Amino acid sequence: MGESIGTPRGRNAGHKTFRGMPLRGGIGFLTAFLLVSFFLSSSCIPRSAAHRMASVDHLAVIVRVHDEASIDVARAMPVDPEGAERLESLLAERLQRMFPPYAFEESLRQAWVDALAKPARFEVVPSLQVASALGSLLAKEENPRYDRLSSIGVDAVLEINITDWGLRANSEHLGGVLRINARLIRLDRRERVVWRTRERINRVRAEVIRAEEAPVLLESDAALQDVLGDLLSYAGRRLARSMRVAGDSHRDEGI
Repeated sequence: MGESIGTPRGRNAGHKTFRGMPLRGGIGFLTAFLLVSFFLSSSCIPRSAAHRMASVDHLAVIVRVHDEASIDVARAMPVDPEGAERLESLLAERLQRMFPPYAFEESLRQAWVDALAKPARFEVVPSLQVASALGSLLAKEENPRYDRLSSIGVDAVLEINITDWGLRANSEHLGGVLRINARLIRLDRRERVVWRTRERINRVRAEVIRAEEAPVLLESDAALQDVLGDLLSYAGRRLARSMRVAGDSHRDEGI
């Protein structure tokens, strides 16, 4: 009658209890649970692309453009509101003509390759060889059969999806913009996404073209080439830096 609930008795008399349960066993179980949780969570922490690519020997780089060029530059040009829509429409047509999807994709791919540390720790498989194995020049399928690339020795794919690109302007400058979703896919026994990133690149302030010089865009393809060339070159360097595979000359550019 005088004993309180949880009073140690018998072989547990030397240990404190909580509602009749020996705390020694409870603490041991809790410690084991925390350790297992720690190791499981640690294994899920994403590692850098450079770490993931340490064992890559042959890499396929596939760039896909998903939308046409978008233009928003009339505010920086000396045109009346009625002519702004027509002006931007003409610029969009010219960009599409100068940079069809394949040319744009290959330019960004080459910019990324050019930014790699030399010598690269892996081989970048030529585009035509990759396209031949896939059976598609542009790899436009919603779910490409990357397993087909194993036949040419590819063990990883860097897939770069361009979800938006074009020209933008502020009151002082014109420049290119680009949105990228990239992911690294290993092709070991099955396709596994082991790294991914999103990049939003805005080169309006790069001073390639100033606002007062903007009308030259209407007459000079060279001006558009400069803007888009600057955009793609910068995007390739920035993505290589994000993956930590860039050469030393690109590590201190303020990217």
